[in-house]
Amino acid sequence: WSYPVSTLTLGGELDGLARPTRLAEAYYASRGRPDFPVAVVPGMTHMQFAYGDPPTLVKLRDLQPEITYEEAHAAVANLIAPYFESLAGVDGAQLHLSQRLEATADFLKPLIVAYELEGARYFNAPEQFGGPGEDKCVRGACPSHSPWVPTAQELISAVDGYQLQVSNQYVKASATPLTGDDFHLPHIASSAENRSIAITTFSQGYWADNQPGWFNWKEIFDNFDTGFIATSAEELGSKLLSRQCTLIRGLGEVNVSFSEDDPQFCAIANEKAYEWALQHAGPAAASRFKRYGQRYIFGEDVPKNGGIFFLNSRLQFNDVTTRSGEEVIEVRAPAQKTEIDYWQRHFGPIPRPPFLPDPGCTHYCKLLSPARAMEWIYVDSLRLRRGLENNSLPYVMV
Repeated sequence: WSYPVSTLTLGGELDGLARPTRLAEAYYASRGRPDFPVAVVPGMTHMQFAYGDPPTLVKLRDLQPEITYEEAHAAVANLIAPYFESLAGVDGAQLHLSQRLEATADFLKPLIVAYELEGARYFNAPEQFGGPGEDKCVRGACPSHSPWVPTAQELISAVDGYQLQVSNQYVKASATPLTGDDFHLPHIASSAENRSIAITTFSQGYWADNQPGWFNWKEIFDNFDTGFIATSAEELGSKLLSRQCTLIRGLGEVNVSFSEDDPQFCAIANEKAYEWALQHAGPAAASRFKRYGQRYIFGEDVPKNGGIFFLNSRLQFNDVTTRSGEEVIEVRAPAQKTEIDYWQRHFGPIPRPPFLPDPGCTHYCKLLSPARAMEWIYVDSLRLRRGLENNSLPYVMV
């Protein structure tokens, strides 16, 4: 970037307003720039930068601290002092600051890995719709991709004895020639000689969750750069290939039933993202979540019949109370599945116009990003039991 003034960015591990995931973004952007250090204070909250009675918004959104106000202020001072001493040229100050920043690097590492796995717009995948490099997208296709999405296709299409290679590309999921773009549909290639299958998938991230579509207020908050809203994608809307078509077009099998796509592949993939986040969260965050966090559970996929209905539906995060009385969040994925002979089954003898792509062979999923799962573990899952006022507001992940 071109900002010329050295800046120290400070935040609390348990800041419920300027969330630590936004600090991970700042750290990622400033790597290799010692004049823009980023520090996270363990156990500290938003309110602990001050004293007194918290304002209403802080009461509603901040988390409970794990250190005292005095400890928080001392920790901040121990970071600010060597920072300004280094700017003044005091001997040894830069070394002292660097040593105190080592813990921040360790703390942020799991978050950064999760965001890179998502293919996040402010991390390793800026060239996507909604990202700062959106202008690099051409005819609805972008240079960036999601490293996570192929995991879902592998769950659908894995075949014993065959090597499966899955690629992904970010696109405008609704793109058509009518909008001056191209269609972007999953496709498959195979080699019987090499016993290999290659599948190309397409995805689009979505961020402005839980708000009316006509009022993009969360993206406005993101542009204000307050750190208030979730920075991970709410969903990765992904165009995947059906298992039926993997077996027919990839392996050359015949008489393969569409029931091959009956398993809840979208839910299975989303639970896998959640499990990945649980396994890779930092020790303190994982322990805190195990003790206080509100769990995700995964319900059945939500069938959508028609591309427009799939595109306009969102990954669901529903408040549910289990039989044991536990308040959890049930994640349900919109899914669209079409058989290989979809056109013939639905339109009979009417020939498919040459300008329309084959609508068959789809197993589309709204996927949970591992970064969204990780952000839930670190921040929003704690609001129910560790909110500053321990309030019982309904779940809204902003």
